[in-house]
Amino acid sequence: MSFLDMIPVSLSAAFPPAHIAERRAYATAVLAREDAIVDAQEAKDDDDDARENYAAHTETWERMLEYQRGMYAKREAERKRQREERKRAGGGERGWDRCCRRWRCWRR
Repeated sequence: MSFLDMIPVSLSAAFPPAHIAERRAYATAVLAREDAIVDAQEAKDDDDDARENYAAHTETWERMLEYQRGMYAKREAERKRQREERKRAGGGERGWDRCCRRWRCWRR
């Protein structure tokens, strides 16, 4: 009796070539599916990152625009206040301006 006699026949039997080809094709298909899943997950992660970056840039842009709108409103209010002060001082809306001694002050 030899060592090979102790191995079960199911482990030592040769499989038919058609069966081996089918198993190989199945294993190749499984690997291809796993690669496709990994690629899809990476693409989704890249898309999520791009959307997050876009949202962050959009938020920053909106904050900048809001700041600019605020500054514009602040400057407009200041100009209006200065015009009102000039009217009260007698300079009027147009005409000789006492602040810089010019006709139609450049600061308006």
